[in-house]
Amino acid sequence: MHQKSGAVFRTDRKEWLNHLYTHLLFYFLLIFVLINVNFLIFYFNAERSSSRYIRTLDRLVTLSETADAARTVAADLQRLLIGGQNGSRDRLADDLALLQERIAALDQAIAHPPYPIDWKNHVSLLHSLVEKTEQTVAAFERDDLERYTALYGQVKSISVLTGEQTLMLMAEELHRYRDVFERQSEQKRWLWWMSWTLHGGLLFLIALIALLFAERIARPIRTLATAAASLAEGRFDLPTLLPEGLEETKTLMHAFNHMKEKLQLMFKTMEENAAKDRLLRDMQLKILQQQINPHFLFNTLNMLSKSAFLEGAERTSDLIAAVADLLRYDLDHREEAVPLRDELHHIRNYAEILEARFGREKVSFSFEIDDALTDLLVPKLILQPLVENAYFHGIEGLGRPGEIHVRLYRRNGSAVIEIRDNGRGMEPDSSRRGLGLSNVRDRLALFYDGQAKMELQSRPEAGTTVILVLPLSGNGRGAHAAATDRHCGR
Repeated sequence: MHQKSGAVFRTDRKEWLNHLYTHLLFYFLLIFVLINVNFLIFYFNAERSSSRYIRTLDRLVTLSETADAARTVAADLQRLLIGGQNGSRDRLADDLALLQERIAALDQAIAHPPYPIDWKNHVSLLHSLVEKTEQTVAAFERDDLERYTALYGQVKSISVLTGEQTLMLMAEELHRYRDVFERQSEQKRWLWWMSWTLHGGLLFLIALIALLFAERIARPIRTLATAAASLAEGRFDLPTLLPEGLEETKTLMHAFNHMKEKLQLMFKTMEENAAKDRLLRDMQLKILQQQINPHFLFNTLNMLSKSAFLEGAERTSDLIAAVADLLRYDLDHREEAVPLRDELHHIRNYAEILEARFGREKVSFSFEIDDALTDLLVPKLILQPLVENAYFHGIEGLGRPGEIHVRLYRRNGSAVIEIRDNGRGMEPDSSRRGLGLSNVRDRLALFYDGQAKMELQSRPEAGTTVILVLPLSGNGRGAHAAATDRHCGR
């Protein structure tokens, strides 16, 4: 039943992509393109008109400035010839250089697009004015009166002619710009009419799409949104929605009905699992009640420890006491979060048993503890799996004396626990596959809400170091995080 619904859902989803999505995308892209085309037409038309106006104005200004510079040069030359040097020579040189700059600017202004021959003749006449002026100055400096008098007459004639040509060219340019302006005005009126037509069409298209949305899409979606809000409030007894509107909205309603059924089934399953968990806890409690009282075992071990001590077997007495203490700690299920000092005391007992079992020549333990950090709450039995891994997977069968060092210190506002061995080490892949280490990492993440870190440093034949970085702020979430599975290997 559910598989069939899923198949129908996939088919409807494909139709939704091919119909509603495609049409909406096409409509919006069409509107976007038309608006931008309208904008670009007006923009480029205005830009072209502005560019033509600026170029015309620049040519007129350059033409006027060139004529002024030519008249100034002619006047400077006259003052030089009449009054002698008296500073007129330097002024003439400066004005002559300025005239050459104006001629170059005018020549560049009429180069693109190429202008009529009259403009080029005017530029040539200006170059001739500069040339005749320089020849006049040279003849004046040689004191050739007849020569510079004749040349000055030519300069004066050229100056008058350039002035007349300037007025004529300015009139031609203004007449040419008037024709261009009239054509652009006509084009602007046509573009204005086309723009209003396009805007009217766009408004009609937008209104049509909005009406389609309101009538065929918005109403079913409002119905769907109301049902979703009720579902979010925990009301799972909603009636099945009747699909309406476009095929796409029908698909959404089918999917919503399917999701509602899944949620109803999921919550029913959760209630059944909760009932099973309560039954399982009751059964575990009954089983524990039928087991031997562990205090009888602890008292018996304590009695054996005292007997061994009285008989002079102090080492045996200490070992029996360590075993009793270790079992008592393991079997005490009252607390899931314990002070770090209890964990360290438990590890010391475990280390004493290992040293007695295998001999100090095979394994020895050392501790370096900052007592100021031992009040920190940690998950119970979080260190023993790490010590077990250090011996059984790092030191056992090593062939040389093994050492396990446990260190507790403060670093950057955190408590750091290091368990280091000088064993055979391991490959990086094997460190990731270790179930015991993975359990420790998961318990720390749950207990400290992801604020604790576990680091692993290991190389083959170079030993392994497991580093736990625990936050000092807060006491952790022991009731939710501590798991007691400590019998899994690396």
